[in-house]
Formats: sequence, structure tokens, C-alpha cells
Amino acid sequence: MIESRVFQIGDRRAHALVSPDGGPPIVLLHGVLRDGRDFSPLFPALMPRWRLVAVDHRGHGGSDRGESYRVIDYADDVISMLGEHFVEGAVLYGHSLGAWTAMIAAAALPELVRGVILEDPPGEQLLRRIDQTPFHALFTQMRSLAGHRLNIADAVQRLAAFQVIGPSGVAATLGELRDAMSLRFSATCLRNVDPAVLSPLIEGRWLDGIDVQKTIRAIACPALLLYGDEAKGGMLSGHEAKRWASEMRDACAQYVPGGHLLHWLERETVIRHMLGFLETLEPCEAQR
Repeated sequence: MIESRVFQIGDRRAHALVSPDGGPPIVLLHGVLRDGRDFSPLFPALMPRWRLVAVDHRGHGGSDRGESYRVIDYADDVISMLGEHFVEGAVLYGHSLGAWTAMIAAAALPELVRGVILEDPPGEQLLRRIDQTPFHALFTQMRSLAGHRLNIADAVQRLAAFQVIGPSGVAATLGELRDAMSLRFSATCLRNVDPAVLSPLIEGRWLDGIDVQKTIRAIACPALLLYGDEAKGGMLSGHEAKRWASEMRDACAQYVPGGHLLHWLERETVIRHMLGFLETLEPCEAQR
């Protein structure tokens, strides 16, 4: 039921997993170091009513590599893809990096975006000061495995040994914090990641070129902002989530009691909120 497809975006090719035509499109935008397969826990709940398009960002999965990997570069790809291939309009669901690209696309193309679901986008100050957070060391370690050619078992062993400093300041390994299948999936995704993807993130340049407040205030479509528990690895504080939602025209912020990867860790809760939100959407201008 899910097939691979390549979308031409200017001179760049973007790979995606696509379900059969029939329903309105929902474009799924993954987080850094993942790919479109990351949304497989949501596929069964969405496929009866929606046409799914789970995109691999530039430098990830089966998509072409890029010259630059700032958030604005990924967002430009999404904006071009919507304008060239989804003139009927679409809903955007973005996780982490994908949430940022969904916000920027929704602000830029209000006539084509029916609604956005934003799953735990990293907070602005966290990204600009990432060298002061435990995520800096984690992503630095991850860069050593990006584009690896190890067998999956060896890559999992390397991942499991990576050190992480938790919110309480206590060090642990990824093997202690994540289950075996989570590590295996991460190792598989990392095999197809350009190591250069992580440079602007680690250097605190990921948000360069973005006026964050202007972008948030320009989102006119309905928005659902899901945020997790910072003590469990969530990257957006409740205070910041509620402030963002208050500055959008039609948005609600919803706490989900899990870490950053909510659609895996709290799948049933995410599906409940997601489906309820989708049922409230009106067709966008291009669909009327």
C-alpha cells in the first residue's frame, strides 16, 4: 500500500513514501537523522482518510544531498514541493526539524496549507545555545556514525555506548535510555545521512536566516502544537509552547507525557489528538 516515489524539486530529487491516491494529502516531515519511515507508527491511523506523503529531507534517506543544511534550506525544499506538486493544498505534520519546516511553509503558503501539526519542535533558545545543552555532545557523537557503512549490529553497539547527560546531570548511555529496536532503527537511518547535516546544528547556526517571531505570527491556518516532557527529553518547554500557540491565529498547545519522539513513545495519545484535530479542518482555498 505504501510505495516509493521521487519528486523533482528544481534540480533536486526528494524521495518520499506515498500511499495510494484518494484522500486529501498530508505531508509528513521527519526530524534530523531520521527519514520518512519514521512515521510508520501513524500510517495505519491516517491511511483510511488521507493520502500520505512521508518525505525524506535533503541529506537524509533516498533524497539528494544538499550544499547547505540550515532549517531554512529544508523549508525551502518543502515550500517548492508544495508549490510544484500540491497545488490542491495539504496538511503538514512535522516532528522536530520537520515541525520547524512545517511552520515556515505554513507562514509562506497560507493558500496551500490547510493545517499544521507540530510535534515537539526544539525551542529557539535551545537551538541557538545548543553548546550549553546535553544535546550538543549527543549530536557530536552521532556525526561520527552518519553515513556509516557498518553492519547494523555493529552500528547499534556503537550507538548504545554513546554517553548522554540527563536533565538531572546524571550520565547514562543510549543503550540504557532506549530500547533495542529504537537503536536499530536509528542505526538504519544514520546509514543514509550526510554527515554535513549536523554541522550547522552543532555550531548553533541551524536557525540562521529565520525571523522566528515573524514566522510564528504569520501562521494563519489551524495549528496543533504537541510538546513533551523536558525531564524525559522533550525539547520544547510548556511555557514556550503556550506562548507560540497564543501568537498564532488559531492554535492550541497540547502536552503529551513522553519524551521527544512522541509519535513512537506515546503513539495512541498522539493519534487521538491528531485525528481530532484533522476532523476540524476546512478545505483550503485551492480545494474550495
